[in-house]
Amino acid sequence: MAASDYYTEGADRSCLTLECPDNNGNQDALIEQVARANPHTVVVLESGGPDLTPWRNEVGSLLEAWYPGGAGGQAVADVLFGKSDPGGRLPVTFPADPSQIPTAGDPAKYPGVGLDVDYKEGVLVGYRWYDARGERPAFPFGYGLSYTRFHFAKLRVRRLGSHRYRVTATVTNVGRRTGSAVAELYVAVPGSASLVEPPRQLKGFVKLSLRPHRHRTVTISLDAGAFSYWDTSAQGWRLAPGCDTIMVGGSSRQLPLRRRVCPR
Repeated sequence: MAASDYYTEGADRSCLTLECPDNNGNQDALIEQVARANPHTVVVLESGGPDLTPWRNEVGSLLEAWYPGGAGGQAVADVLFGKSDPGGRLPVTFPADPSQIPTAGDPAKYPGVGLDVDYKEGVLVGYRWYDARGERPAFPFGYGLSYTRFHFAKLRVRRLGSHRYRVTATVTNVGRRTGSAVAELYVAVPGSASLVEPPRQLKGFVKLSLRPHRHRTVTISLDAGAFSYWDTSAQGWRLAPGCDTIMVGGSSRQLPLRRRVCPR
């Protein structure tokens, strides 16, 4: 079954349920009723951003279609019937409940006080907020499934010069059909009491298609910018003291490959 949220110019949504606003009725309740009748129900969600999905554990599958446009029907059908592999990965975090949202419980952040809105997150924007607070979202940043499975191995980090590295890893399709994998590389820059840094930040990714039982080596290059932070007092980029951690995997919460480097 299909469900959708609603966005418009000149106004914000008051919450992240499918009933904010309820232009299409109580869709969450409808999904729950259909799922009780058929637990193999597939929900095709057309949305402009993250939504709350309280029924996610009651349905068979959830396909995030975003706003797919005129050719969306054919594209969705190709995925549902297995003609195409769902190769996308989430560019946002889907929270598990409203309390996890960065603006939750703070009217200064949203909807604001008077004419002022205070952006207090600092560098902890998006998935960085959820990671820094140890929240367990419904679906993390970078997450996505396939009709097959992939294995990440053989992480190698080669230093090319001052603050420059070449990172390679092997991705293997361990399933029984062709599928699309996305190798995501994150870097953890050390923070301190005076330097707030997220636990990890996406610094590169490679998307590839692999036939069953085939593997490929992906390469991602890193320069000094991958290990730097913005020094507001000096108005310039600086390397934080200490060593960094390079992580590679299939999402921001699935990073089996790790290597410590010291680019200073």
